[in-house]
Amino acid sequence: MYVIKTGSVGVFVERGGAEAFVTYLHRGDFFGELALLSGTRRMATVRVLLDAELYELDRDAFMRLMEENPAVALYLSRHYAYRFAQSTHQVLKEPLPGLFAVTSTHEGLGRSHLLYSLCHHLVAEAGKDVLVVDLNPGPPGRLEGFGIRPAACPSQDLLQVLAEGSLVFLEDCWCHHPSGFEVLRVFASHGSDDTLRALEEHVSLFMDALRKHFQMVFFNVGSDGGFLGEEILRLSDRILLLINNTRQELGRVRARLAYLKDLSHGRLDHIKVGVSHLAGERGLPRVLLKKELGVPETPAVWVDRTPAALASRLDTEKSFPVRGPRALARELGGVRVGLALGAGGARGWAHLGVLKILEEEGVHVDMIAGASMGALVGAFYARTGSVSRTVSLTVDQMPTRLQARRKIFDYTLPVHGIIRGGRLQRLMREALGNADFLDLLIPTFVVAVDIDTGEEVLLERGNVSEAVRASISIPGIFNPARLDGRWLVDGGLLNPVPVDVLVQKGADFILAVCIEHEKGRRTRKRHGAPRLLGVLSRTINIMHARAAADYAQKADLILYPQVSRFAWDDFHRGRALMRAGEEACGDRIDEIKRLLSRKTSGA
Repeated sequence: MYVIKTGSVGVFVERGGAEAFVTYLHRGDFFGELALLSGTRRMATVRVLLDAELYELDRDAFMRLMEENPAVALYLSRHYAYRFAQSTHQVLKEPLPGLFAVTSTHEGLGRSHLLYSLCHHLVAEAGKDVLVVDLNPGPPGRLEGFGIRPAACPSQDLLQVLAEGSLVFLEDCWCHHPSGFEVLRVFASHGSDDTLRALEEHVSLFMDALRKHFQMVFFNVGSDGGFLGEEILRLSDRILLLINNTRQELGRVRARLAYLKDLSHGRLDHIKVGVSHLAGERGLPRVLLKKELGVPETPAVWVDRTPAALASRLDTEKSFPVRGPRALARELGGVRVGLALGAGGARGWAHLGVLKILEEEGVHVDMIAGASMGALVGAFYARTGSVSRTVSLTVDQMPTRLQARRKIFDYTLPVHGIIRGGRLQRLMREALGNADFLDLLIPTFVVAVDIDTGEEVLLERGNVSEAVRASISIPGIFNPARLDGRWLVDGGLLNPVPVDVLVQKGADFILAVCIEHEKGRRTRKRHGAPRLLGVLSRTINIMHARAAADYAQKADLILYPQVSRFAWDDFHRGRALMRAGEEACGDRIDEIKRLLSRKTSGA
């Protein structure tokens, strides 16, 4: 049996053929007692997460303890029942990160602006209990400039633990920001070598004590943080690295990444890279930066040349589209909203009505996934960040059926399809400004289908209008689109409401909009036999509707705009279709907000 003296460990069990995280164990906790009691094989794996010192108790000593102290046996039985109950509820693949080291390749990139703005948004939007441990002295009055003022330690229990580790000198180093996060000014206590040495010797106890008292702890580690900074970088769950993306800085960035990778035992997935635009005139494109550095994901822009960043002040604005520190906060805080926009021909204009209500009610979308018409609407909205601007570029361009047909329908000999699709692609290219996916204000993902292999294809790089053209290529109506050596058609064939894409991309709350009627709901009857285009479109609609209900089930909430009275080619009726989307979303906006609030509160 083992008792933890300092540090922390994680308990993992095998579930469904994969390892699942159960819980943290900290100073004073114990494990291994069940195998000693029962003589059976151990049921869990315990892995050190933060440098740990353990007391070991062998079987003989354990049995003597039980015989001499019967109350211990009773306590252990109750404790085991509690731990078993815990293990039946946890389903995480790995422990949620709680200790973050924020560092940079060099000074002058706005690291403190990023860090304190990030913490403000984590409290305001994710409701997190946040602490910043500032190891970076900086110029006099730096923290005061951020509105951070001296305060008492928020927990007497925490002070007691720190005192046991000879860290009682930290009692007078606490500060508070009015938005709700706490700050521990460690650099203020570096008055002597003894205090610094005490902190370095007890860094594991120090970090574990903070983890137990705060949901998220951020360490501000300078580019030269010394031995203490190195230990914190090594022991943190995640490292956030702020860089400048100019080519002349690439060598320094590579060196810093290699150093951090070595501290993280070769695991690049522990390191998240962001870009600062405060230094340098012209930077490398982010997609090239990803390739040059070999990092897992394209770096986001965390610090831009805003007045707040240039003046070293907090970015507190709840702006939309979600960018910079706010976007990072929503990701780390687990409150990102994903919107899945379904296929449905012209009836997909209803998506704009849903977006209008969300925009008006301050429900900000962090990412979009779309199929067919959902891809078109999603791409335009992601490019503009505005419903009114999107409407002016789309719906308002087609006020009559004749004008809609002139904009979209370029008929051709029905060899590959009835409509060539060149007009629509030209319209999109001009309206979207020939945008690349990285130009979009909201991350967007488009689904299509490879007509040769029958595989679903996720489009998230390159030219946006070409990707959308592929996703809207209804077989038999539009010619297939040639893209990256593949012939691609309507993404709605396999994934009419791409909720699973948003799950894969890490959305925390997913709202799905299904344009096709709900399963079991009848659509209107036609008078007379439908024509060829109607037959083709209706066939696709039936396929979409049958699959949509199943694909949307992973969403937190599903909206069904009532659009059955509209035809698939009613592109000129955009305003009426928008109203249907507004009604569907407006009727449930309170429920959406309630569900989002539960997500924020951790329920």
